[in-house]
Amino acid sequence: MKYRMKVTDYRPVDLIESDVMPIAEAAKKLGMTMPGVIRAIERGALTEVIDDDASYHARRLVLRKEVERLIQSRSNGKNPPDELSTAAQTTPKEKKTSQTENNEVDEFSV
Repeated sequence: MKYRMKVTDYRPVDLIESDVMPIAEAAKKLGMTMPGVIRAIERGALTEVIDDDASYHARRLVLRKEVERLIQSRSNGKNPPDELSTAAQTTPKEKKTSQTENNEVDEFSV
């Protein structure tokens, strides 16, 4: 069996504060949850930047230009490759039915 391991390499970069935004701000601008933005980082749809001087909870950032590019592409009706998946937030839930012991039909969303 062959195995592969993901290796993340952080390198110093020359950025200014206006080049980045916290993942919480990115989530709000994109209409996503913070875990959704983190998944986008893991998939490579967004680039993660670490602020070594920030507190633990404020150190994960993303590039502002990438968030703005995704917002712009959405407003143009385009779906760029690896665009953030918001399907769970935007698609209607499928209705399922089940029958109880008393032959009553329960409807629920999945």
